[in-house]
Amino acid sequence: MSPVLLLSFLAVVLLVAAINDLPFHKIPNRFIFPTIILTTAYDFSLEGCRYFLFNLGEIGVRISVLILPLLIGGMEA
Repeated sequence: MSPVLLLSFLAVVLLVAAINDLPFHKIPNRFIFPTIILTTAYDFSLEGCRYFLFNLGEIGVRISVLILPLLIGGMEA
């Protein structure tokens, strides 16, 4: 997959998520999870297992950072 194709895909996902976020104030997981999976697979195809493991750790950090405000009631699920 070329970088231009990936950036075009990410731009479309960002635009759809922003348009959906304006009236509902939520971004559905049906936009987020496929994007995470696709970009992780793309990184794996470029850099191999080392960067793939780094990317999985990065996803874990992001989830753990977002779960704390959710648990204390600072944001809605």
